[in-house]
Amino acid sequence: MIPVFAMLGAAVDYGRALSAKASMQTAGDAAVISVVQAGSLTQSQRQTLAQNVVASNLGYWGNQINVSVTETDPSTSQNYYQVVANGSLPTALMSVVSIHSMPIKARAGGKYSYTGPGNGCVLSLDESAVDALYDNGNASVNLTQCDIYDNSSNGAALYVNGSATLSARKVSVVGGVSGSSKITTTAGIVTGAPTTPDPYASVVIPAYSGCDQTNYSTKSTVTLNPGVYCGGFSANSKANITLNPGLYIFDGGSFTLNGQATLQSGTTTKNGVTVSGVTLVFTSSTGTNWPSVTINGGATVNLTAPSTADIKNGNNGLNGIVMYGDRLMPVGTVFKINGGSSQSLSGAVYLPKAAITYSRNTGLTNTSGTASPNCLQLIGDTISFSGNSTTSLTGCNAYNLSYFGEATTKPDPTLVE
Repeated sequence: MIPVFAMLGAAVDYGRALSAKASMQTAGDAAVISVVQAGSLTQSQRQTLAQNVVASNLGYWGNQINVSVTETDPSTSQNYYQVVANGSLPTALMSVVSIHSMPIKARAGGKYSYTGPGNGCVLSLDESAVDALYDNGNASVNLTQCDIYDNSSNGAALYVNGSATLSARKVSVVGGVSGSSKITTTAGIVTGAPTTPDPYASVVIPAYSGCDQTNYSTKSTVTLNPGVYCGGFSANSKANITLNPGLYIFDGGSFTLNGQATLQSGTTTKNGVTVSGVTLVFTSSTGTNWPSVTINGGATVNLTAPSTADIKNGNNGLNGIVMYGDRLMPVGTVFKINGGSSQSLSGAVYLPKAAITYSRNTGLTNTSGTASPNCLQLIGDTISFSGNSTTSLTGCNAYNLSYFGEATTKPDPTLVE
């Protein structure tokens, strides 16, 4: 009779265990969905959340099972989360043969995929350079809720040096990172990442001919019109330059803005509508004497790209692009954009072959003195931050920008196991 009774007891307890496991699985599924939906939590916070959700979803079995819950995030780059619940169910009948409990385990995995526009605001395109992205000395770089991408496969592709710091939502590097302890993120540092495509690879320079100005130089207060400036452009410390809206082609020669000089976007009226925004294009019609750029510290720079509305109302610039570098210029062409605390650029700075040295971007202030949201994408072959700098994608909806990188809008999570 004992073997018969043991078999009957096993059947009863096994049925109870199956029912308890089903309840535990449902609770685990609910827990992993809650974890995915919760957004940016620490592992400890996710663990506590998972335990609470499992406990509240066990129903009748909550008082019958001793449960431990472990939440893990084995692959952040895949947006995948996992909840494992281990339980022990006391037996009702099998204790007569010294089996006092039955183990129960449930595992639930969930993930989400990003939708919407990419969230990148800084991109280094060089695929092999050491320090393709370089945060130097005492620089403090704050990418406000946006991401930094580096296509270099070098082990020191992104280097944060000395007492410099870097803050971003996410850092994504094809190669490696040096100085990661000086980097603060809310969505992690990813190495071994895939290459990020050039977001403006299809944008071409509009056709032009001739020169409206040659070897232009000024030390006074002037208002300039769109056109072709050949052989170089220079503004000394007393210059105060307003650029009327439109497209400015700098064909050959160096572009120099000395300290204390001012360069700003102006406005004009077309067909009764106020139009603003400029695009500065750096190119060479001869394939030689390629433009380099030097904006010295102390210069006041307040430039904004043409918006979608500006283009619609007759602005002939490139929508959303405030600086454009010809893709045929030599790799490593020097662009020193070091205007200091009075420098503000809004739109896309697209210089795919340039070695950019960048310092400061404090937010756009328009000609009436009203502060506006700052939108800046910074794209170069290599990028070095030499001073305190900020950038974000705030206000970018006014432009038809080519977004890049990982988006941040999350749809409902999906159970994957």
